[in-house]
Amino acid sequence: MTIKVHGMALATCNARVLLCLAEKGLDYELVPVDVAAAQVRKEISDETDRVTGKTKQISPIPIHLSIYSPNVVNLTLIDLPGLTKVAVEGQAETIVQDIENMVRSYVEKPNSIILAISPANQDIVTSDAIKLAREVDPTGRSYRLQHPWVGIANRSQADINRNVDMIVARRKEREYFATSPDYGHLASNMGSEYLAKLLSKHLESVIRARIPSITSLINKSVEELESEMDHLGQPMAVDAGVSS
Repeated sequence: MTIKVHGMALATCNARVLLCLAEKGLDYELVPVDVAAAQVRKEISDETDRVTGKTKQISPIPIHLSIYSPNVVNLTLIDLPGLTKVAVEGQAETIVQDIENMVRSYVEKPNSIILAISPANQDIVTSDAIKLAREVDPTGRSYRLQHPWVGIANRSQADINRNVDMIVARRKEREYFATSPDYGHLASNMGSEYLAKLLSKHLESVIRARIPSITSLINKSVEELESEMDHLGQPMAVDAGVSS
């Protein structure tokens, strides 16, 4: 399998990634990306078409996108397809179960942090995302944050069709919450930027809480390997030959 690295060819971060891949003997392909020209979104769309054949099907093969910038938080995000109830034209009849199986394969992992997204015009009681999150984690360990609900204002379909820049979209989102008579008093705890920082801090706390168990697992593995080596005995001396 060839690993595709998307980014600018002259970027130092990409050079480091490619060097690591080369040292491990892995095949890779550098896909040049001009971030300023919104090539990232196009490349993701093109890669999806290459895998699914320009159909409305889904694929379990992930597309890895790494963003290196001093302006983003340290976070790994897995964007999964939205849960659906019926197959649309061009999709297999099994698409509903296929999507749920794919989502479960990620959210059931013990180290996952579940970000359940529901439209603001939907009754939260009937949210499929919340329902699934509660099924795989009844205690709420992986999806309850310090502030459980964070409102965000995404781009509308009209904005997407007009290729409204994300920077402009984020500015409009901040203005919306700041001037809203309903959410103005919550503006500091609303928006995509606040959510990203909240998730990053939550991830840090989860990692700190898991360090003892990770250390214990590593020590156990080392002990098992050392025990296995003891059973193999001492290494045989190299035969230097017999002198006459």
